[in-house]
Amino acid sequence: MSLILEGTLADIRLGDLLRLIAREQRTGELRVTLDGTPYRFVLCEGSLLAAKIGEEEEPADVQATLLALIRHRRGEFRLAPGEVEATTSGIHAEHLAGMGDMDLLQLAERFDRAGGEASHPRRDAFPTPRQMEALASPQRSVYGLIDGERSLEEIILRSRLDPVEVLDALDALVQEGMVRLETGPAEAAPPAGATAASRVLRVGADAMAAALPLALLLGWLALAGPVAVSDGAPFEIHRDPLAAARAAYDVEQLRAAVEAHRFAEGRWPARLGELASRGYVPDDALTDAKGRPYYYAAREDGFVLLAPER
Repeated sequence: MSLILEGTLADIRLGDLLRLIAREQRTGELRVTLDGTPYRFVLCEGSLLAAKIGEEEEPADVQATLLALIRHRRGEFRLAPGEVEATTSGIHAEHLAGMGDMDLLQLAERFDRAGGEASHPRRDAFPTPRQMEALASPQRSVYGLIDGERSLEEIILRSRLDPVEVLDALDALVQEGMVRLETGPAEAAPPAGATAASRVLRVGADAMAAALPLALLLGWLALAGPVAVSDGAPFEIHRDPLAAARAAYDVEQLRAAVEAHRFAEGRWPARLGELASRGYVPDDALTDAKGRPYYYAAREDGFVLLAPER
């Protein structure tokens, strides 16, 4: 019988939790509580059948509700087994996790355009009474929190709005000339290849440590062009975008398996071989495409997982 899992979304991301539900074909209930509001999802063999919101359990759209929750980094969860009579096919948890990855990537790109989560939006002008009256409720709430001292991340937390709503409100305030966003000092444009690489690294660090869709990674890497060196005759450095995308995808799959082991077994694996022996990943997932093993070390507060050096 599956154990009850409880924790916070700071400990395990909702996308990783969905992958655990899919891998173990969980049946029962997933309950997520955000800002005191409970969100209940009915599970059957790894698929989500229904969603209900609030103590009165108002029916809600499964996909829209879950994607909205994935954007948040706070909240608690409770995954409990139970008997469920499937009346619909539902949406597979792995599919929802993949959609969440893409949603988070788009959100991260919007944060970048707004100066980053650590940036400090500033009021740019005194609004007229007509401007204030024309603002929608989220725009008014966000504007009231902007003081030049609070970071964008703090504004999102204090507003208790969906991060997308906050970014939409900021866009509207900027267009009205009421808010100015930090764009950072002007710098020379980096080579296209470096830009694509930095995106992959950022996704690997923030993304959420989840298995990102291979096609999406290929989309970023396709932006990478030749790098010219000014010393002597220019030459091109050719990269294999498919190999790079597969390598990044494999690392995130392995990282997700380590997280799943922790929440299913109650501890980090002592070595990567445990993942294969317990059926979390196939044997060939423990090495890269060239047969070189990944570096792994368990710690009290987490783990270190590094790809072999190229």
